[in-house]
Amino acid sequence: MGCQDNRTVIALSFDDDFAEQWHDHIELFAEYDATATFFVTRFGEMSSDEIDMLVALQDAGHEIGAHGLTHDNPSEYISGSTPDAYIDDIVVPELELMEPHGFSPTSYAYPWGGDTPELEDALLDHFEILRDSATINFRSAIFYEGDGDRTTMGARIDHGHATRDEIRSLMAEARDEKKGLLLYAHWITEESEQGFIHPDELEAVLEDAAEYDLRFINMTDLLDWVPEGS
Repeated sequence: MGCQDNRTVIALSFDDDFAEQWHDHIELFAEYDATATFFVTRFGEMSSDEIDMLVALQDAGHEIGAHGLTHDNPSEYISGSTPDAYIDDIVVPELELMEPHGFSPTSYAYPWGGDTPELEDALLDHFEILRDSATINFRSAIFYEGDGDRTTMGARIDHGHATRDEIRSLMAEARDEKKGLLLYAHWITEESEQGFIHPDELEAVLEDAAEYDLRFINMTDLLDWVPEGS
């Protein structure tokens, strides 16, 4: 935290447990002076090599966030229990597993976008900032005004969910109106039946952000960002 550069920012994040594919592109991020937040789920099932890859990403300036010990939909999970049960069963155990490896997540992303007001209150006792999910057209929710809001939404930019022109339009709006932009994806790969962004699509995002003079920022650092002119 403690960011001094108040240029318009872009917070890019990736969800799930694709540590190897994320790490494979560490040099691409570095080429564009870009960092991202990687929201990790199923940490207990990761190999030692995958955990080392997450460590390397963190050492390179990326943020490692939490995405649940399992990938259960949180809102569905509490429909048969309580928000406290989700915290006790899914959140705390993941944090306890991550801590010995040098991870202390301060950000959390809802699996499946499964948020509720009750969950939000419970999660904010454990994290500084939360990220929900939205479509590329949900423009009223996917920008950050720099007001210290601890609840955010990111626009999904996986393959087939957003065109380059749509993303560039969001970047232009962020630059012109001095609002932070939140985008997220999953796997970085050339082809998959799961949610993924193609490496060329990722590079286009990094390249276009540079063109629009947007500075990459990690999720928790958003809380310290002050828009230019504020």
